[in-house]
Amino acid sequence: MLSSISPISAFAYIAALWTGSSIFYYLFLPAAGVNLSYNSSPLLITAFYLGWSAIAIFVFARILLRHSSRKHAFSIDLMLSAVFAAVASLYLLFFSYSVTPDVAAIAPATDLLLATPWYFLPKSADILFQQILIAAFVYSLAEAMPLKAVSLWYAIAFGGAHLLLFFGGSFPPAVFIMTLSAVVSAAFFPYLLMKVRYGFFYCYAIHWTYYALLAALLRIGSSAA
Repeated sequence: MLSSISPISAFAYIAALWTGSSIFYYLFLPAAGVNLSYNSSPLLITAFYLGWSAIAIFVFARILLRHSSRKHAFSIDLMLSAVFAAVASLYLLFFSYSVTPDVAAIAPATDLLLATPWYFLPKSADILFQQILIAAFVYSLAEAMPLKAVSLWYAIAFGGAHLLLFFGGSFPPAVFIMTLSAVVSAAFFPYLLMKVRYGFFYCYAIHWTYYALLAALLRIGSSAA
């Protein structure tokens, strides 16, 4: 459990967790016979990301608690995020009545483009893991630099992280949109985390809603093509 670390050390720990989760996801899960599709293995992948979320909370517990306790308990943020994901999942009914696009016409396709009602169960856990790392990154940097500088480094770090999806064979247009969105989020995510009560929850809700809307737009756009 880390009490206080430098921005460089924080970035190193976050990079280690991100890299470790990616290695386990892309190498060890397939070796164990797990289909990496969120649509095909929702329960296993949900458990996978919840496990990594727990590890991230343990590693950054003191930093997360110290910054959130200035406004409220961090556990409230987690509870609100879980409730939001559960209630917002009613949105998934949309996919029950929409037509799955022709994969052959849009290959390579992503899970997001082909999202089924199960997709957002593991995605909710995935977003939680990302938001914990984002919060730890922002809180650590905020102890050493002004908020504007934090936002700049956030844009560079998490925008760059999304570019790595190109190497995972993801659908290029979707990767571009997600990378651009990650950079744009630098304008308000650090501010919400540092200045707004329940900022972690608001960031989680925005992040979740973004993927839900993106999935809908990709589905509608591909169906109309």
